[in-house]
Amino acid sequence: GTGEVLAVSDKKWSYVTHLAEGSRVSALIVDDIAENRDVLSRILIDTGIDVALAENGREAVDRVRSRVFDIVFLDIHMPEMGGLEAAQKIWQELGETAPKIVAVSASALDHERQGYLDAGFHIFIDKPFRAERVFACIAELLDVEFEFDTPDEPAEESILDFTGVSLPEDLLTRLRAATEFASVTELDEILDEVETWNGDPGRIVAHIRNLSKDFKMDEILDILNQIPTT
Repeated sequence: GTGEVLAVSDKKWSYVTHLAEGSRVSALIVDDIAENRDVLSRILIDTGIDVALAENGREAVDRVRSRVFDIVFLDIHMPEMGGLEAAQKIWQELGETAPKIVAVSASALDHERQGYLDAGFHIFIDKPFRAERVFACIAELLDVEFEFDTPDEPAEESILDFTGVSLPEDLLTRLRAATEFASVTELDEILDEVETWNGDPGRIVAHIRNLSKDFKMDEILDILNQIPTT
């Protein structure tokens, strides 16, 4: 296959707002874990992409038989039928008309990634999902255009001021954990607590919420690591 591991060096993918007018994409997300399906489907739906879901490889094969998809995000490790087996069935049955299939996995060593590409997957992406990686992947595989937001001037960034902000150890620990698991819902709930605890420590909570909307978990972790505990 002509598969590749995409390096998203291109900053522009962080500023995707929506599919460009006239572009349409239908995607199938296959993952046995509900939270993974939620995270990825939210990234796609917010961008105007049509999303269907499946919980395992067998369901994925049924879905692909019954309707046309442009792209399938296929988790490798699943009960019932794993991603590799499902992909092979889809290629066997649909041949040239098969959708583009992206291998998705949390743990992948370089040789494993290469193995997925050699097996015929078009691209490999890792979990936790990063929105810009997903968009770069779609743009690479499908003939679609995106609309982009113009990035804010970086001057904004330096205004974040941590003076006078501190949080109880357990809140910080829970915030970090939710961020590391890219659990947006949980993060949101803990941020509500932070606001009541500290009478909203300034713009930091708002800033974290914005980053969370864009799935910029690394940046949130950077901020959390700068906040002292009480």
